[in-house]
Amino acid sequence: MRILLKTLLFTAVLRISIAQTDWPIYGHDPGGVQYSPLNQINSRNVTKLQVAWTYDARPPAAPVTPGADAPRPARPRTSQASPLVVGGMMYLGTPYSRVVALDPETGTKIWEYESDAAPSTRGIAYWAGDRQLAPQVVVSTMNGWLFTLNAKTGKLNPGFGNEGKLNLRIGVADKFPRGRYGPSSPPAIYKNLIFTGAQLQEEPANGPSGDIRAWDIHSGKLVWTFHTIPRPGERNHEAWQEDQWQDRSGANAWGFMTIDVQRGLLFIPLGTPTPDFYGGSRKGSNLYGSTLVALDAATGKIK
Repeated sequence: MRILLKTLLFTAVLRISIAQTDWPIYGHDPGGVQYSPLNQINSRNVTKLQVAWTYDARPPAAPVTPGADAPRPARPRTSQASPLVVGGMMYLGTPYSRVVALDPETGTKIWEYESDAAPSTRGIAYWAGDRQLAPQVVVSTMNGWLFTLNAKTGKLNPGFGNEGKLNLRIGVADKFPRGRYGPSSPPAIYKNLIFTGAQLQEEPANGPSGDIRAWDIHSGKLVWTFHTIPRPGERNHEAWQEDQWQDRSGANAWGFMTIDVQRGLLFIPLGTPTPDFYGGSRKGSNLYGSTLVALDAATGKIK
């Protein structure tokens, strides 16, 4: 019994130790604390660091046809992404419409997935898996799609959405097919739920909505929606005068949502309703624009 207890204790300590060396979320943990206990690099040796390897995120140049001009290299594109490191693998979304898994010690590419559009500017997300589904890399794209990839193989999860992909524009941008809509930050994840916001237009007033939505990571089915500009019959709808709420864009989460895992709370920083710099057409308090909102993560009910 003592041997078994020691073995279980050792296993638990080992798992904690391994987890502490990982960086599975942009801000390190669901709360976005951005703290790592790693201490090998410190104020005494940081000046001695040298480049161990580099990875060129640009796609390979097309082969040159004899007699033709050499192809132009891909133009530089900006990225604000932080690579994720989980279980001895590094995951990165590139501005060249690719998601890659690398060996973090050598930079060797393990797998690559090419998308129709670039992943969110600030990166991708990771889900640890459960008994039904293997660990997944969760990707939202700048043109409004959401999909998950098997973290070991880079293959789409065929049971998610429509043949592995989910069109996030449906339900929020139907009236505005040309309106700007696309997540600029990676989704937040709690248990089996994926939370998405989006980057929208700054003007004019009417356009795609900034609603926050939760999706089941196994199927891609919509679990709940929080209307960032409350509809008739919803709490605080009276803050909007006359019909100024209708088709109002903005009040969106273009940045990072964070989660208090112990309390099951989702914190959402919401931007200004459109247009950003003129409020004459949106009198009143404009709830929930320019507001930090706390929701019950499981239900989407405001706290």
